[in-house]
Amino acid sequence: MITVLVGTNRPDANSRKIASEIESIYKSLNVDTEQLDLIDLPAELFTPDAYAKKPDAFKPFAETVLNSEGLHVVTPEYNGGFPGVLKY
Repeated sequence: MITVLVGTNRPDANSRKIASEIESIYKSLNVDTEQLDLIDLPAELFTPDAYAKKPDAFKPFAETVLNSEGLHVVTPEYNGGFPGVLKY
């Protein structure tokens, strides 16, 4: 399975639309995909405590990435870099 990662947490991001198109292409090639959207990250992940121990609500995100055969990242470019939420 290929995980298609929406690499931003902005609402109404174009990256989300592009990720859906990429999934359609994979499906036409009979490749299983799963979309993982950073807008769905749990809020408690961004607290200072999360540096020492990731909250349990983050576990499904980590497991999805680790269990994927491939990762297709769709992300906007901000001033020559990636969004902070993707770096995090």
